[in-house]
Amino acid sequence: MNEQIQQYEKVYKQLKKLLRWELLDSKMPMHIASMYVLKEKEFSVEQYRFLSEHIKKSASLFSPLRSSLRWTMTAVLDTGYEEPKKRLEDVKRIYAELRSQKFKSGASTYTTALVLLSSGDRSVPFQEQTARAMEVHRAMRKEHPFITSEHDYPLASLLAQREEDTKRLMNRIEYFYKEASGLGLRKGNDLQFLSHILSLDENHEKEELIERTEAALDKWKKAGLKLKTMHYPVIALLALTSIEAETFEEIKKTTDELNAKKTFRWHKDWNSLTAANMVLVTLFDQQKAMQIQLFTTMETVMEAQNAAMVAMIAGGAVASTSAGS
Repeated sequence: MNEQIQQYEKVYKQLKKLLRWELLDSKMPMHIASMYVLKEKEFSVEQYRFLSEHIKKSASLFSPLRSSLRWTMTAVLDTGYEEPKKRLEDVKRIYAELRSQKFKSGASTYTTALVLLSSGDRSVPFQEQTARAMEVHRAMRKEHPFITSEHDYPLASLLAQREEDTKRLMNRIEYFYKEASGLGLRKGNDLQFLSHILSLDENHEKEELIERTEAALDKWKKAGLKLKTMHYPVIALLALTSIEAETFEEIKKTTDELNAKKTFRWHKDWNSLTAANMVLVTLFDQQKAMQIQLFTTMETVMEAQNAAMVAMIAGGAVASTSAGS
């Protein structure tokens, strides 16, 4: 893990230098740096700059791709695909389909296009997939109108891939939302993210998933990690992946190492999130051979969740973490 942290700091410093004239939240280059480390992709400043400029030049004058979104878009395409320029054209086509289904223009819809590009069923036309995603998002908004926004698009697109009618899916999500709030978690958008992630699981009974969530929360706290609403989604990922005490001890150790770095010491809450993601990816690598579909989905969920958070940052949005519904 120490090697990962060193690489993370190295890439972050390169990005900070490259983006020093951009008006960005400091969490954005941190997130981008973590993407390269988690994907085990070597970072090239020149390649990154070249691709980001290509994205900007290929976009129309008022396109979201000319905003700070292009920096995360560049990282996703660079770390995930052999031919990022070609995949950019795919993203634009999917984005157009999403817009035709009344998805709002902006970072969250482009993030959703990326999610569908990586996880969508190629045997199903994107027109059908985007229509289904909007159906699910509208149902989510009907259930929780005050906390559901465009930042829920990415996970809505993943939930839409479940072979389950929308009403049953909403009942499942609502079960997790209410039961998790009963564990002392604050109602709001982050709790909704948690309920969405738990709803993707097909390997456990829903009652068992709540028990695993409670266990994950308990071990997170016992490991000495502070719990903030921003950590709720990663708690869900841990509940689905590992609730072993050793997992949480490793997260705490990695968090402490990040906190000790002068570069990151003012971002302790984000550091624990990054540490959890680092540990989760290690678990995925160890276990995906046994459950390929599950862990491929979990990787996509983690990317979708993190991208949604950065989309909020890019848009200057604040999650409604304290709002009830």
